[in-house]
Amino acid sequence: MNIKKCADSTKTKVFTKESQLQKKLKETIIARFKKDVWYYHPCDRTRVGVPDIIMCLKGSFVAIEVKKNIHIYGATQIQKHNCMLIHQSGGHAIIDDDIGHIMRELEWIYHAKG
Repeated sequence: MNIKKCADSTKTKVFTKESQLQKKLKETIIARFKKDVWYYHPCDRTRVGVPDIIMCLKGSFVAIEVKKNIHIYGATQIQKHNCMLIHQSGGHAIIDDDIGHIMRELEWIYHAKG
């Protein structure tokens, strides 16, 4: 399964809110992948458990659920279920609280597409 959780306690920066982490992650993704990425940050929340960032990275569907502190708060069962469904559909799903980990996973997806 392609659901990733943070196991490393060393963070590049501590964010007090998930929204701050999401904003920094979006900036980092755009700066790195530029024209090779399209993303959407669903803020209407009409469907429960939809990941925080939905993107197409060089032809690959990627969903990212950003957690403030994954070791304390973790993902909900519906978030885990939706990420599993994304994976079963051929997409990539990441659940993490560390921008460095998320970016390494995105780099792997990006380079796997050639």
